[in-house]
Amino acid sequence: MYYSLLFKIFLTSLCVTALGIYAIQSGFLDVTDVTRLLPTGTRRLQFSKERLPGRNIGPYPSKNRSSCSCEGYTLNAQHVPVDELEDLQRRRSEEYRQYQLRMRTKMDSLILAQANSPLQYPIQGFVVQPLTKTVIPGLAVHARKRKLYKVSLSVKKGVLSVEDVLEGDQVEGKGQRELTISSSSLKHLNDLLSRVTYTSTTYHVRTKDLVIFSFEDYESLFSIEIMRPSVPVLYDPGKDINSQVTIATKTFLRYDELNILIESIRQFYPDIKIIIADDSLEPQNVTGYNLEHYIMPPTQGWFAGRNLAISQVTTKYFLWVDDDYIFSNNTQIEKFVEIMEKVPELDVVGGAVGKDQFFFRLKYEEGDEEEGGCLRRLHRRKFQSVPGLDGCFFVDGVVNYFLARTDAVRRVGFDPFLKRVAHTEFFLDGLGDLLIASCKGLTVGHQKKRKQSKYRRFRFPGRKDGKNKLAHHYFKNYLKCISTSHHVVSVKPKLRHFRSANRSSCSNGGMLARPKISEELLKNIVKRRAEEYRQHQIRMGANLDRLLIAPANSPIQYPMTGFTVSPLKKSIIPSLALQTQKRAVYKVSLSVNSGVLSVDDVLDGDHVDGQDQSNMTISSSNLTHLNNLLSRVTYTSTIYHIKTSDFVHFIFEDHEVIFPITIKRQTVPVLYDPGTDVNSQVTIATKTFLRYKELNVLIKSIRMYYPDIKIIIADDSLKPQPVTGKNIEHYIMPPTQGWFAGRNLAISQVATKYFLWVDDDFMFLKGTQIESFVEIMEAVPELDILGGDVSGNQYYFKFEYEEGDEDEGGCLTRIKKGFHQALPNFPNCILVDGVVNYFLGRTDAVRRVGFDPYLKRVGHSEFFMDGLGQLLIASCKGLSIGHQRHKPRGKYAYFRSQKKSEGRRKVYHHFFKNYLKNIKY
Repeated sequence: MYYSLLFKIFLTSLCVTALGIYAIQSGFLDVTDVTRLLPTGTRRLQFSKERLPGRNIGPYPSKNRSSCSCEGYTLNAQHVPVDELEDLQRRRSEEYRQYQLRMRTKMDSLILAQANSPLQYPIQGFVVQPLTKTVIPGLAVHARKRKLYKVSLSVKKGVLSVEDVLEGDQVEGKGQRELTISSSSLKHLNDLLSRVTYTSTTYHVRTKDLVIFSFEDYESLFSIEIMRPSVPVLYDPGKDINSQVTIATKTFLRYDELNILIESIRQFYPDIKIIIADDSLEPQNVTGYNLEHYIMPPTQGWFAGRNLAISQVTTKYFLWVDDDYIFSNNTQIEKFVEIMEKVPELDVVGGAVGKDQFFFRLKYEEGDEEEGGCLRRLHRRKFQSVPGLDGCFFVDGVVNYFLARTDAVRRVGFDPFLKRVAHTEFFLDGLGDLLIASCKGLTVGHQKKRKQSKYRRFRFPGRKDGKNKLAHHYFKNYLKCISTSHHVVSVKPKLRHFRSANRSSCSNGGMLARPKISEELLKNIVKRRAEEYRQHQIRMGANLDRLLIAPANSPIQYPMTGFTVSPLKKSIIPSLALQTQKRAVYKVSLSVNSGVLSVDDVLDGDHVDGQDQSNMTISSSNLTHLNNLLSRVTYTSTIYHIKTSDFVHFIFEDHEVIFPITIKRQTVPVLYDPGTDVNSQVTIATKTFLRYKELNVLIKSIRMYYPDIKIIIADDSLKPQPVTGKNIEHYIMPPTQGWFAGRNLAISQVATKYFLWVDDDFMFLKGTQIESFVEIMEAVPELDILGGDVSGNQYYFKFEYEEGDEDEGGCLTRIKKGFHQALPNFPNCILVDGVVNYFLGRTDAVRRVGFDPYLKRVGHSEFFMDGLGQLLIASCKGLSIGHQRHKPRGKYAYFRSQKKSEGRRKVYHHFFKNYLKNIKY
């Protein structure tokens, strides 16, 4: 009898369970409706089976990488000598690890917004300055009545606090990484939350922290971007084509063709500046009005010459031409400029040489992290038309006749390793960094070819050069292969976009940068300046960092941050879901601006309206079925861009959320092989002018301690003297081109991972150890510049910069001996904004900022000003070099000293270029 009763109870339980499963599967009973079955007092309308802390909100990797196929490609590793491959792979892996740290590829984590959470917080656009206290916007709790409300917040790279805490406020952990706030009043709790602040404790020019925000069983994650504001760097386009564009070319043994090119340019553009880089075996004089001829060591190569020429450009744009082109009536530079000004995000616009409008696309797969990626060039393939410009379309590479934005191309640079045949390689390095178009109707002529046996011998490389180039890409670009063919409370916060920063006028008591000229001239300059700044903001993506607040108690689950797609490629939007109580019909809508939405594998009977449109509606009588459809929602951008964003509006009944989609073209890594010793890691660079005696003392002292290291010398002396020696490269500039022009030239020729900058009157000592610099830079791969001391003078400074309002511009103050904090793990090193003229620099990082060739005589802080927010800089004790004893004399003293008028012009220059209202040194 007893067993019979147990058996009946078991059968009854089994039937109830089966009935429950049937009810859930049929949609009669929703999973989220099981709160009816919970005991009174434990019911919670926001109940979700996935609410366990950290269970489903991330952070997740934004992408999963796998090996890519090399079928039909050339295997790059095959071209590395077998006895060198193992060691090279080790160095390659280490450089790639450092590259990922520097590019912050691990920071783009995917974080999901949990459905039915009572927590409100910023999901995007919250940006703080390092080491600066900032209120966290939008923090709040929206929940039903409780006896006690208690929340906790924690961070890793900073400390939390609450402003203006009164006696009786229950706040624990002020000034620490973990903060707890409690109150018996929800209103009081939210008032305290509105005053929570975050202060980063680690100085960095750009990094992120994650905040964990918890209330009872609910937990949310959101990111804080820690970023040093950067100073704008603008070019004054002036009034005509001559102040907008410089023509640049590289020549080698083809002076007849070069002179024909120059003559044709002068026929149509008599005043435009022409820059020529020349690595001929026996250089000839090339002279003319507004023409600059730079003489390189013989056979330095194609890309080294390009780098040199571009390093000397001071205009907003440059037009690249080969030395055997010829201008005609159809060669109209103004048309190029018109296109670039209309689309300020464009970096390069290519035309046609004769009838050849050469262009291509690059197909790149990252591959896995051990093997590397796969790259294929697709000839005459394009993406889509440039909106509003007939005859122009987006591509990845163009012909050797193009107009380019000077700062953008300098940022990528031309690899000096590639000496003879190279073209695609520049565009490969710029993939994902440069927005490129090719346009019809922009033509230049090509001269008839002449017989030149010596030129042809250098022009066409042998098979060995081709193999070396493939091996180079294996390391440098990390390529495996390459081929050239919801609610408890009725309160619903108003959802809107916030500006991530509210800007106002600033003042620092410094010099007024605005030039003292007539009102008419000033008005014109201010107008051009404002337009350049508008374009700068577009290019820097200033309008993309909108602050979005995650509404509390929303039944909608969605990706908050880290969802990145490739342009024009279909991608599933991860983790879209709805978690709510039983309804007769569940209906959601999604909309975007710059793409189309779709649901994969839609069946007959699925209620999906708006497939492949910007607005889509999905409905179902079954929540499980609706979530199944949501899990297959895809997004495809309809505009091509290398980096932009779209916003998704996701609506269910009166609940709405907004989340971002980052649209970004993948970039190819650009790495330097550090080799096996300091000679393959570092190049010594200097600039000289009329000081050959001091220069020779410097060289002799270098060779005493580093007999094999490469030395690069940029020389703009009035009457250059030959400077020769083992592994010395001497570059002759036009006379008195200036200090920063020489720096730019020297750095443009560096092919090693690092360079050591020294002045020509320094002197190496026994304690001058380049290896100590390298050791620190390798230990902290995010460092860009490391300064030492000159004869005991450890000169360094920091900047205080306020953006000011958008009409007047910013305020900048230099604070000597000011620093941010100690460099972690290096007690003798501090983080600063500028160092002495003796520093180890990361070649690619310094090239991206560059030295302004406008500054001819006195210039130092100006480079660090341009690099503010871009370069992570440290100064260390114990890294010493000597200074030769001498006094400025004769002609050198005359050119070295800066006149008052030059000082004023420099300040006025910053008014436009750096958008500064005033400056204080």
